Amino acid sequence: MSGSGNYFLQICTSWLLMNIYMLYGDEVDFTYSNLPIIIINTNGESIPDEPKIPAYMSIIHNEDINYITDVPNHYDGSIGIEVRGHSSQSFPKKQYLLETRDSNGNVLNCSLFGMPDENDWVLYAPYSDKSLMRNVIAYNIARSLGFYAPRTQFCEVLLNDEYIGVYVFIEKIKKDNGRVNIEDPTNSNITGGYIVEVEAWSRLDSSDIYFFNNISNKPYVIHFPKEDDLTQEQLNYIESYMFDFDITLSNNGDYKELINLPSWIDFILLNEAFKNNDLFFSSTHLYKEQDNKLYAGPIWDFNIAFGNINYNENWSTDGWLVTGNFWTPRILQDISFYETYQLRWKNLRNKQLSDYSITTMIDSLLSELDEPQQRNFSKWPILGEYIWPNYFIGEDYFDEIEYLSTWIQSRFNWIDEQFINFEMKYPIINEINYHSSNNFNSEDWIEIHNPYEYGIDISEYIFKNENDNHEYIFPENLIIETMGYLVVCRDTSNFKEHYPNIQNYLGNFEFGLSNNGELIKLYDSEGILIDYVDYDDNAPWPIGPDGNGPTLELKDYPRDNYHYSNWEAFSGNGTPGEENNMVLSVNNDRLINTYYILHENYPNPFNPITTLRYNLPEDALVNINIYDMMGRQVRTLVNSQQTVGFKSVQWNAINDKGTPVSAGIYLYSIEAGQFRQTKKMVLLK
Repeated sequence: MSGSGNYFLQICTSWLLMNIYMLYGDEVDFTYSNLPIIIINTNGESIPDEPKIPAYMSIIHNEDINYITDVPNHYDGSIGIEVRGHSSQSFPKKQYLLETRDSNGNVLNCSLFGMPDENDWVLYAPYSDKSLMRNVIAYNIARSLGFYAPRTQFCEVLLNDEYIGVYVFIEKIKKDNGRVNIEDPTNSNITGGYIVEVEAWSRLDSSDIYFFNNISNKPYVIHFPKEDDLTQEQLNYIESYMFDFDITLSNNGDYKELINLPSWIDFILLNEAFKNNDLFFSSTHLYKEQDNKLYAGPIWDFNIAFGNINYNENWSTDGWLVTGNFWTPRILQDISFYETYQLRWKNLRNKQLSDYSITTMIDSLLSELDEPQQRNFSKWPILGEYIWPNYFIGEDYFDEIEYLSTWIQSRFNWIDEQFINFEMKYPIINEINYHSSNNFNSEDWIEIHNPYEYGIDISEYIFKNENDNHEYIFPENLIIETMGYLVVCRDTSNFKEHYPNIQNYLGNFEFGLSNNGELIKLYDSEGILIDYVDYDDNAPWPIGPDGNGPTLELKDYPRDNYHYSNWEAFSGNGTPGEENNMVLSVNNDRLINTYYILHENYPNPFNPITTLRYNLPEDALVNINIYDMMGRQVRTLVNSQQTVGFKSVQWNAINDKGTPVSAGIYLYSIEAGQFRQTKKMVLLK
């Protein structure tokens, strides 16, 4: 199917076919599912576009198989429900907005499918996306990068005793501690927080509060604060902020003073990787924290991405998406941004966007949907038929999955080829001392680590600060040996005084690291950006290193040092020239831990394998157990006497009975000697 032609005729034909399917789709024999079952009863009342009508919802969510005759065990109570969407409202398979309520009709915050307590939810109906999984893939990957994206859960739905197919239960984007975690603007501080959405003019609703300017000529819909709470002063502030951003870009000014760089890199990169046609056209969310810059995200609505579109040539795996909008062409003209963008792509291609990671995720989702998709397409017999705006039309479900997988692989290969001269075998910034304590003022320094099994020549590498107005050039004939470390310090005499036993250091660089956080960058001898860290002295970054003694230390290798979740504060004065969180024993040459630590599992969220790491400062009987949120023991991972050292153990989401567990939040707990600690992790499926 080409991208040209009469779109109005296509839509009308699609609408006619969809209504035929709605009338003549097969009756589905639905009695059980491996997915959670959601049962909604409106007492026969039709569900309108708005407002929400009262209804009743039951959710059956067992560890293994769910039967429609089971007693609801996950939710059983009142809701409000309305139809949602714009172009999707023409589809017979409707999607809905849900609001959980108590028996008196008041909003009820609750945790569903392990998601944080809230009352606003979306029942998304994949229809034109016949893989059923495009949004789930995009959201899962986005969350794995460390920024918030809606959590998801596949389910099958009965509405007024009628089977209506496979749905995705999704968090609605809104301001909340478990979602977009921003402050309320106040009369004394109107700098944040705000959530706005770049929307198409044709998709504006009469109830939308929005503003626009003649620079980008796009309406910005304000989602937070809500209309009843939004003051004129707050409206003026966010409108002025967006105008400043637009005019700064238009005039090639310093836009980085106005945006959170890492969030924009990841946001543009994911939309580009999956060629999301809506990027900066519609369904594009931005948010601003109080006393902070403008963030891009959360991502939303990838149903016409991944090649599932027959116009704007966005079915093609070749070509850049970002050339067709106002913001990104100007941003990517910035050499510094573009270099960082390339580096981030290379990092992610070795991790979350690796061929293995993508294939594993699709295979896992395919296994989850094996039986449910058959019922879905019996209800909605659209396989082999054109549904707007399909480019590819598979004869069966597995054709659709094959197309999706092949499209992603081809797309990623094309992007790889654009960055073909950008290799990744470089040392990494591993430890940062940006604000020493008054009692141990070793001045500023960074540690660079070679995590590879061969030496790396770093002759004439360049270390720069955020504004590129200061730099330090490494000397010639300088090699970091296999698994070696090198400290670059502002004052070598001062460093030697504080760390007399460390030999692998050099300096002096003539500029300091900001106590308030900044972007520090490492370039190779050709001037190519090879590593960077945009650290901060505020949460969610560890705040201990801000003048209190500890340094920022990378947790493990290989590890993405781009995001705050991969750094921790070392409880001491750092470990320059040595392995992180390890010091030399005074009694022998053996590396030992100085105290008990249960580290964050990685990756988190995960599917289906994660690694738990822990430190033992002495020999101890170690017990590590996994529990569900009800406190029931799921799996014993370790129950043995262990020797001192750095340890790790993997969990593959299997319980003690040898069967896979369901998606959700789990607790992992360690007992060793007198040490007790528990942490949370999230299993995605």
